[in-house]
Amino acid sequence: MATAIIALGGLVGGRLGAETTGVNLSNMGGAGEDKTVWSGVYTPEQARNGKASYATACSACHQESLGGDTMSPALVGEDFRASWDSQKLRKLYSRILSTMPVDNPGTLTEKTVLDIVAYLLEANGFPGGTAALERADDLNTILFLKQK
Repeated sequence: MATAIIALGGLVGGRLGAETTGVNLSNMGGAGEDKTVWSGVYTPEQARNGKASYATACSACHQESLGGDTMSPALVGEDFRASWDSQKLRKLYSRILSTMPVDNPGTLTEKTVLDIVAYLLEANGFPGGTAALERADDLNTILFLKQK
C-alpha cells in the first residue's frame, strides 16, 4: 500500500498552521502506477522491429538464437530473467544504450534500443500488448519480474 504524506497549510486561530495527513494511494490507479513486464508493455510489431535491429547490432556476439557464447551472455532464459528480476526495465535499456554494441557503444538510437528491449521481452516469454514502448523514461515505471 502506497501512502503519501500531504502537508495542509491554513490559518489556525489567526496564525499560519500546518497539519499532515496520510492519503492511501493504492486504489487511485492512474499514471504513476508501476507496471510489470507481464502487463503487455510492447507491441508484437515493435518486437519484430527489434528482432531486425538485434540481427544487425547484437547477434554477432550474442548469437542469432540469443543464447550467447563464452564471451557474451545469453539474452534469453532463466539466467537472463534472474539477472534482471525485480529491477526497473530502464536499467536493461540503459545497459544496452551505454555499452552496446561492444565495438561501438552508445551509437544505437533510443527507438532502436526500445525495439530491442521489446524483442528481448518477447523472446523471454513476456506477453505483448497494444501500446509500444515509446520513451526511455517510461521504462522507469515498468518492473522486470521473472515470474508473475
